[in-house]
Amino acid sequence: MATWEVATSQDGNTTMHTEVDSGGAASISFGVNNDSDDRINQDYDHLYLMGTFRSSASAGNVDLYLKINSDPTAGNYSYTTISSYGDSGTNVATSQQSTSSGSGILLGKTTADSESDDMFSVLTIWIPQYSISTGPKKAIMSQTANPSTSLTYNWGRHASAGVYHHSGSVHNMTITPASGSFMEHSTATLYGLNASSG
Repeated sequence: MATWEVATSQDGNTTMHTEVDSGGAASISFGVNNDSDDRINQDYDHLYLMGTFRSSASAGNVDLYLKINSDPTAGNYSYTTISSYGDSGTNVATSQQSTSSGSGILLGKTTADSESDDMFSVLTIWIPQYSISTGPKKAIMSQTANPSTSLTYNWGRHASAGVYHHSGSVHNMTITPASGSFMEHSTATLYGLNASSG
């Protein structure tokens, strides 16, 4: 039977869960990009992240990006995103693709501060076989932006697939909004999954 737990650092001393306090946060990170005991524990088979986010940006819904191992190299990231959303009473479907992204892998959009106080977007990220040291790492994302008070973007649903084109294992992950910072009560939890041995 497969087992899940909140992921830890390699030494087990840090639990991979965070909630943003009243000071806000420019980004949310798990682990560090080196072989120290503070990196993401390498003993799981897969990683799964669940989060709720809100940006301090003054208007609209804000793109979210994922970087792995603090890598700024645009050519190491690619993604494809399929989106549907409401625009002034009309349902709209779009797609977006990038083979080189200096911002990282596009995850979807998060709610901005112009919306009602109780509105947060919801995001999940699945990273299978993150700890193997060969081949690129894949990520599968699902994201929902809560209804907006504006008819310009009054709901949104995004499905994305991304690739980190590097052969090393995943030591750390960082999620960053394209504008603003994460607001108080934004949360993220990283889970480790071990497959059944039976």
